[in-house]
This record gives sequence, C-alpha cells and structure tokens, in this order.
Amino acid sequence: MNQLFNAGRWWKLVVLHWAENRRRYLLSLTAIAGLMLVWFCLTLSFNKYNTLVKGEQFGIYFFGLFFCGCLYASMLFADLGKKREATQFLSVPASQLEKLLCAVFFGVVLFFIAYTCIFYLLDIPMVGIAKDMFVKLHGKDLYDSERRGVFNIFVGRVGHGEDKGTFYLLMFFFALQALFGLGSVYFARYSFIKTVVSLLMLSVLGIFLFCQVMDNHLPNDWHFSGPFSWSHYNEASKQLETVRNPLWFSALLEWLATYSLPFLFWGIAYVRLKEKEV
Repeated sequence: MNQLFNAGRWWKLVVLHWAENRRRYLLSLTAIAGLMLVWFCLTLSFNKYNTLVKGEQFGIYFFGLFFCGCLYASMLFADLGKKREATQFLSVPASQLEKLLCAVFFGVVLFFIAYTCIFYLLDIPMVGIAKDMFVKLHGKDLYDSERRGVFNIFVGRVGHGEDKGTFYLLMFFFALQALFGLGSVYFARYSFIKTVVSLLMLSVLGIFLFCQVMDNHLPNDWHFSGPFSWSHYNEASKQLETVRNPLWFSALLEWLATYSLPFLFWGIAYVRLKEKEV
C-alpha cells in the first residue's frame, strides 16, 4: 500500500473527520448564514431607495469570504497546539499528506462551495425584495437591471462594463487562506492573531524595501511606475521614458503570483506537518 497517499484511506479519513466535526461545521455555517441575513436586512432597512446594487453585494460577499475563510483556515490544525489532541491527530493511521488534503478539502473546497451557496440563497431573494422596493418608489422604467441585478462573482461586473477583477481577488483569497492555514501549523496558540501580526510586519518590511531601499538605488529622476516598469521624465525631449521587463517575463511572474502561491503555502504546511510527525 502506498504510504504517501492512498485514495481509499484518505476517504476513510474524510468520513471520520466529518463524523467528528459535522456538528461544529453545521453550526458554523448556520452562524454565517444568520450574520449574513442580518447584514442584508440592515442594508435594506437603512437604504430603502438605492440598496443592494452589485457593488454592495460585492462588498458583502468578499468581506465575509475573507474574514470567515481566513478565520476558519487558522483553526484547521488548532489541535496541534494541545498536547492531547496533537498526539491523537498524529496517531491517526494516515499519512501527513492525506491529513493535509483532508483539511484542504473541508477548509478550502467545501467551505468555498458552502459559503457561496449560502450567499446566493440569501442574495437572490434579497435582491428581489430590493427590486420590488425600488419599483414601488421609483417605477419600473428607472430600474437598471445591469447595475442592480444579482452579482455574479465569477464574472465580476458590478456596473455598466465595469470590471472589479473578482477573479484575481478570488485567487488572492485562496493564497491568503493558505497562508492562514500555514499559520495554524506554525503557531500553537492564537494562530489567527499571530498570522495577522506576521503579515502586517512582512507588509511593512516589503513596502520599506520596495519604496526606500530599491527606489534609492535607481538612477536620478527614475522611479517605479508599476510592478515591472520604471520611468522618468526626459527634460530634453519633454517625454516620459519607460523601461519595462520583457512581456513574457512579466506574464510569467503574473501567472506565478496568481496560481502558485496557494500550492506553495500548502506545500510548506505539509513539510511542517512532517517535521511535527518526527
């Protein structure tokens, strides 16, 4: 039998994990649905004349997704912070890869599907109520279905041709969620808070290096004009001159930044789990 990954053994682990945690998961989803319903109701109550446009739906969906998804990911390996639970977790007859994939299955795949379903089960009827309120107050002729219809997270248009880049925002969410999952492996206690603090410190350090150290080493009058370009104003020609990385290199970096980060963070989490097993 393959000691690294066995589909049958992994599925038994999934069934066991669901049997032990289904009540907690169902209560969590119920709480998310309740809080989201309250948010929708408050939005309708405080703004009866111009409510639940696609931009507002965008904000509700992604705020809840980021907060709940990262909070939940920070608890995926919380048992490792307690001696008794950690011993039980490590003694389960499954490989560390199978345990990691089980956590990803529940914490990333099923969470995203369940959260999105909850959002639309509430959003669709609430948008219908908002439409009825608007038509009653302003008339049907003024109703703009393009701006006030149901927000599609996979398309990302919240107005007349306006694109909010929801695809990249979703990819960023999966990378950030993986980072919080990694934090739950590294930090035995208060992993959510410690991960947030670590991210803030790294962000401040990155901004300092990018804006101060690297910018100060550029030639005179040159400055960063984007992630992959530098520019300066030529006084002689009265034109803005720009130097960019090759398009293929910029496209490669963009592709790696978009798709590889979640796999990178979960891969580091797997290595950390292997170290704890030893």
